[in-house]
Amino acid sequence: MLAIISDLHFQHTTDDSIRFRKGGELHEIGVARNVGANALDRFFSMIRERARRHAAQDVELVFAGDVFELHRSPMWFYGGSDARPWRMPDPAGGTWGADDDSNPLRRTLCRVLDAVERESAESWKILAEFIREMGESGCPVRVHFIPGNHDRLVNAWPSTRRRVRTLLGIEPADDAPFPYKLVWPHDAGYGVLVRHGHEYDRDNFPCQVTGGKALDLCSDDYLGACLGDYISLEVAARLAIALRAHCAVELRSEHGDDFRQLYFALTEFDDVRPQSLLKKYLRNRASAEDRAIKHLQMLMEDMAAAAKADPFFRRSVPLAARIAVRLLSPWMISKLARLWLFDDSPAAAPAMFAQYEPDLIRGDVDLVIAGHTHNTHQAPLPALRDEDQPFFIDSGTWRTIIHGLDFRRNRTWQAYVRNLMRHRNDPMQLLRELDPRRRTCFSPIRAYTMIFCYHETERDANDADGRRVEVWSGHLAPVQMRHGVEPHLGRYDMHVARRKHPARAMQLTFTKLAVRSMPGRKSHIRLEFGVDGQRRIFEQKKIRRGDEIDLAHAIPRIEPIALDPELDGEVWAHGVEIDLIWNDILPWALDRLPRAADGSFIAKEGKLRLAGFGKADMTLHYRIGKEL
Repeated sequence: MLAIISDLHFQHTTDDSIRFRKGGELHEIGVARNVGANALDRFFSMIRERARRHAAQDVELVFAGDVFELHRSPMWFYGGSDARPWRMPDPAGGTWGADDDSNPLRRTLCRVLDAVERESAESWKILAEFIREMGESGCPVRVHFIPGNHDRLVNAWPSTRRRVRTLLGIEPADDAPFPYKLVWPHDAGYGVLVRHGHEYDRDNFPCQVTGGKALDLCSDDYLGACLGDYISLEVAARLAIALRAHCAVELRSEHGDDFRQLYFALTEFDDVRPQSLLKKYLRNRASAEDRAIKHLQMLMEDMAAAAKADPFFRRSVPLAARIAVRLLSPWMISKLARLWLFDDSPAAAPAMFAQYEPDLIRGDVDLVIAGHTHNTHQAPLPALRDEDQPFFIDSGTWRTIIHGLDFRRNRTWQAYVRNLMRHRNDPMQLLRELDPRRRTCFSPIRAYTMIFCYHETERDANDADGRRVEVWSGHLAPVQMRHGVEPHLGRYDMHVARRKHPARAMQLTFTKLAVRSMPGRKSHIRLEFGVDGQRRIFEQKKIRRGDEIDLAHAIPRIEPIALDPELDGEVWAHGVEIDLIWNDILPWALDRLPRAADGSFIAKEGKLRLAGFGKADMTLHYRIGKEL
């Protein structure tokens, strides 16, 4: 028996939460996104029941890609790091660098994988118990893993391959490369091919996909970077993380509900389907008068400045998109985001590419299973012989999807005018009809799709219809906002208990600003930096490359910050270069302060690097010590 799931997207979400005080109480907000261990346990129960009913001799458990979400993590940005999933550390040698901590790409990836492993520890425990129990019952489970586009880099180094094998219970736990497709031909009793499915998506595969050209490539081709890598990190993740850096004080303010609602929307918005409604989704979460919504333009400019300076982005997008980024006008940036980065034009269905599978054409298989799209569906495939009935099955996702519906899209303008005229004597109802949030609606739902394929010897009288394959999809609707309870699924606003034992009083002192490069020969800059909701401001003219400014003796004085161990301990910085006509944004930086096992901050020196956009590179030094 084969049991297949994909696109679980186990993610590092701990650092996405924000703590603040409101009304004398300590709050934590966030979005619970990871698959719960109970959901996996139900899936394993279904495997047990079907293995018993069909008298299966063994079970092939397939994790068909994107099991690990290794792109969407703030760790890629911590400390001003420039390591990115598409930047090859050794481009001259054509490799992804050394398999040790001297390689910044591998080091960051392993930090993300560490966090993912910790957050979903109960899931890995349940998986190990299931494998052990099935083996003891005489029906052994063999686990298979196919890398997807979001976890492709675990295949880059032997150590990460061994680690994933150990985590998923794959035997033997060696360092051999993972396969990119699995085939159980008719001769083996199945006639099934399984792959992740990004080979069918031009923006998420590094090679040409037209006409099935991507279906028979080697492992090195799969390790290549693609535009989707950039979008998932520098757009989907960057917007929310940049808001944390630019609006740290407002997000933790007692009166910062509008900023927190925008943060929720930016954290979730890459789950919106269809993606053409992304702009309306953000407008739906905040009115035009909200202070927070006005920061969207600044976030878009930051995103565009990063894209303009990134060679990989410039190589990966059409000329029109590069021109739009270069102009940096608000209108062009908005069009870039809607027309290219979040393009919702009809894409070729995966089945259109699946028909080119070599194993299907040879007649070795007649069932192709792939995920990646997060949309569960089935489609027939062209048959070479009349007696064949090949078809394609999409394995969907186990991740939350925010479904949107635009009620205006299917209404004629005449009907819209008639509705306005009907309420012309009721000003309040007329305003409600004009409110853009009434014309679209959004609702999150968590999908669970699982596929079971049966060996020809398992399709017997125990099952009256002699089924060959089963596809099951279930859904959970998360509560939009939880107040005062533990997070399980969806948004939450949780009261946090106070510490029983007070931590040592510590303070952070900003000591020095080292300027490595600046856009101009003599620049006038204004920097804002701080920890959590406490802010300090530094402004100075005639800043030049090579300057080292002693912040401890700056005028006005930069006061130390008393650290609150009950908050996030998030140190941040951002700024602008002040010009006569308009101010240019500078790179921002964000990091978490180190803590001891008891949650208290560790006395040490640290630094934040504000670098990027191809024009500025500064390092902000600080020192953590006992409060005086």
